[in-house]
Amino acid sequence: MASGVWRQAFLPLLTFDIVRRILIVRFSSLGDIILTEPVIRALRLKYPQAAISYLTKSKFLSVLELMAGIDQTFGLTDDSEMSELIDRLRREEYDLLIDLHYNIRSQRVRSKLKAAIWSAKKEWWRRFCAVKLKRIAAKPSHAVERYLAAVPGLTAVPSSPSLTLPQEYQDWWRRERSSRRIPGDYYIIGAGAAHDTKMAPRQLWRDLRNAVAAEWQLSPLLIGAPNERETLLTLADDLDMSDHHIVTEDHICHAAAAIAGARFVLSNDSGLAHLAAGLGLPTMVLFGPTHPVLGFAPLGTNADHYTVNEYCSPCSRHGKRKCYRSERYCFTRMDAAAILSKLKRLIGH
Repeated sequence: MASGVWRQAFLPLLTFDIVRRILIVRFSSLGDIILTEPVIRALRLKYPQAAISYLTKSKFLSVLELMAGIDQTFGLTDDSEMSELIDRLRREEYDLLIDLHYNIRSQRVRSKLKAAIWSAKKEWWRRFCAVKLKRIAAKPSHAVERYLAAVPGLTAVPSSPSLTLPQEYQDWWRRERSSRRIPGDYYIIGAGAAHDTKMAPRQLWRDLRNAVAAEWQLSPLLIGAPNERETLLTLADDLDMSDHHIVTEDHICHAAAAIAGARFVLSNDSGLAHLAAGLGLPTMVLFGPTHPVLGFAPLGTNADHYTVNEYCSPCSRHGKRKCYRSERYCFTRMDAAAILSKLKRLIGH
């Protein structure tokens, strides 16, 4: 029996006293990492005396500042650092490794550490069927459910991520907002996404901007990753906005601070949507080529989504497949008035 399998087989023998050091592994991406937060809280309840470490890609380390209960973090910039990183992790002598990524990179870490291993199931087959058979297929579990199921014996199980913004970032945003002359009351448009195919067309954002302005007299703030700046500049020009109302921060906590000060968030299916929902902001997410049936919709009482349920959606697991139809009907058939109606119910207006 392989050592990793042996360790998995005898996990029930782990007792409260044995688990003193825990390592959580999830390398990417932003939204997926945020969805692991309930596991951290559940582990803190189950093993209150244990030291909890988290391993992710270096560019996502800052989001871990929003999660309570993590004692130590490790970042991987590229695979050339892997051997040195594994040596550091070995010296920590972890009792338990929780692999919430379950890919080749995390398998390399698992194989080198002498720790008991718990892993989250990918549900590849269910997700494949959801794409190929659409919503006829058995619905995959939500990612949070799969992550929590990786840890046996949990009692008080958090149902959705909960992020906390440190005061230093609130203070930073107060200064930044003043210097940019951003009004005190605004909302967020998250127009970026990991793939261009997941981005709603500019016409839809114009329609939504007009609908929100007519309903609440609010102006938007555009937020995205640094590599999305050109997309946001083009949209800002369409919306007759100044580039002072664009936030593209390398530090995720800076983006989180801008989000936390907003009235609500309208977003594509992206990591920003999970960030907003985790901060407790009313968050309306637009699903085009992807679909909530795949199990990655933002969670929480303040989060909701909108989709027109085109017969071809979801067209791929990650939404990056080029559309084969004459236009992207999963977006062009979206109705700004219907989205606004759902948003009003979400925020209680």
